[in-house]
Amino acid sequence: MRRGHRARYTRRYTLIMLLPGLILLVAVIIFPFLYTLGLSFYSWNIRFMGAKPRFIGFDNYRKALLEDPRFYNSLEKTFYLMLGAVPVEFLLGLGLAVLFYSGFPGRRIVLPVFLIPLALSEAVVGLIWGLIFVLTYGPLDYIFRVTGIWNIVFGGRVDLLTSYPMLCIITADIWQWTPFFFIILLAALSSVPKDLVEAAMMDGASTVQVFRHITLPLLKPAIAVALIMRLIDVFKTFGVPFVMTKGGPGYASEVASLYIYNQALQFLNITYAAALTVLVIVIIIVFLNAFMKIFKFRFIGGVS
Repeated sequence: MRRGHRARYTRRYTLIMLLPGLILLVAVIIFPFLYTLGLSFYSWNIRFMGAKPRFIGFDNYRKALLEDPRFYNSLEKTFYLMLGAVPVEFLLGLGLAVLFYSGFPGRRIVLPVFLIPLALSEAVVGLIWGLIFVLTYGPLDYIFRVTGIWNIVFGGRVDLLTSYPMLCIITADIWQWTPFFFIILLAALSSVPKDLVEAAMMDGASTVQVFRHITLPLLKPAIAVALIMRLIDVFKTFGVPFVMTKGGPGYASEVASLYIYNQALQFLNITYAAALTVLVIVIIIVFLNAFMKIFKFRFIGGVS
C-alpha cells in the first residue's frame, strides 16, 4: 500500500511540476499553430471594417500549389540560400574550431571577436553588408576600384546588390552564422577524450587519421544538432534580405519568409499567408526527416 501510495504521489507531483511547462507550450507553440491552421481555411478581407472571415476550405492551398509561381520562386531562393550558405558555414566553423582547439597565442582575446556577428540582429547585419556592397560609397567599391578588380573580373563597375542579390545575401549570412557552428563544434571538441586520441597517436595513427576515425565520429551528435538547427533557421531568414534588397530586384531575392510577410502585411492577405506558413512548416518537416535519414542522424536511442 505504501509503495502504491508513494507511486501515485510521485505521479501527481511530476504532473504538477510539468504543468507550467505544458501550459507555456500550449500557449506559445500549439495554440498559435492551430490558430494559423484554422485561419488558412478562410478568406478574410481585413481591408474593410466589419468584414468577416468566410470558410473556403482548401482554396488557399490550391492557389499556392497550383497558381502561385511566386511562392515556388520564394522556395527556390530559400533553398538556394541554404545550399550556398550552410555548407560553407559548417566547413569554416569546423576549421576555426579545430584551429582554436589546437591552440595559438592570444586565442582567448581573439575568441570573443569571432562571436560578434552572432550577437547582432539580422537587421543590423543586413544594414552593415548593404552599406559594404553599395556601389556609390561602399568600402568594397573603393577596394575594387583601387585594385582594378572591377575591370579585371567584371569589365566595369557593377551594382552587386542588383546584379547578384542572392550572392550578397549568402555572403552576409555566412559572416553572421559561421560563429554558430564554430562555438558548438569547439565545445564538442573540448569533450573528446584526450586519452583516446593519445592512445591512437601512440599506435601510429596520423593526425588526419585520428581526426577522421575518432574525432569526427564523436563530433557527429553536435554536428547533427547544429546542422538541423541552422537548416530550420534558414527558412526563418527575413531581416537580411529585407534590409539589403527588399526581395528585389523584382523577386530575385524574395525568400519564403519575406514572401509570407509581403502577403500578410503588404497585401493584407492574412489567410493566404497563414496557408503559406502551414505549407512551409510541412516542407521543413519533410525536408528534415529526409535529411536525417540520408545522413543517419537519430535523436531517440542515440545518434548513429
